[in-house]
Parts: sequence; C-alpha cells; structure tokens
Amino acid sequence: MNLDEIVILEGARTPIGRFLGGLSRVSPTDLGAVASAGALSRAGVPADAVDAVFFGNVLPASKDAAYLARHVGLAVGAPESTPALTVNRACGSGLDAI
Repeated sequence: MNLDEIVILEGARTPIGRFLGGLSRVSPTDLGAVASAGALSRAGVPADAVDAVFFGNVLPASKDAAYLARHVGLAVGAPESTPALTVNRACGSGLDAI
C-alpha cells in the first residue's frame, strides 16, 4: 500500500434517539465507542492498528464532547499517540468526518 493512500475499511453510526428519550442517559463517548468497536470488529482491524480517529458529532452535549474523538479512540483501545479529530458541521458531521 502506498503511504499516501487513505483506506476506509468499515463504518458505523450510533442510533438516533428522541430528545430526552431512552438514550439520553448514555454519554456520547459510550455511544461512539460502541459504534467504533463495531466498525473495527466488522473490518477485522485491531484497535492498536488505528492510525487516526475522525468522529462526527452534531451537538456536543456532555462534558467530554469537546474531545469526543479522542475519548472514543482511547475507549476502543487505540494507542495514546493516535491523533483524533472531532468534526462538528451540523447535519454534515458524519459525512465530513469521512
């Protein structure tokens, strides 16, 4: 593989809930970690092989949401040295993260 190549092996998203619905007590980091762990599992990629974490988030609504990509990466086992970027572009966050 060329070092300039970008490879996306798999993707996942969190469920969409209602305002103050059943998911309101689950942190964005926990939701993101479940989706990310699922994507890594489906792709057959170990977390320690992740080179960078990009995570789309529409409304940062918790104390750890400012660094959501970093927290999600660490939660799934990515190395501490892995760079992480949270993308907040309203409805386009997920697509922009890709």
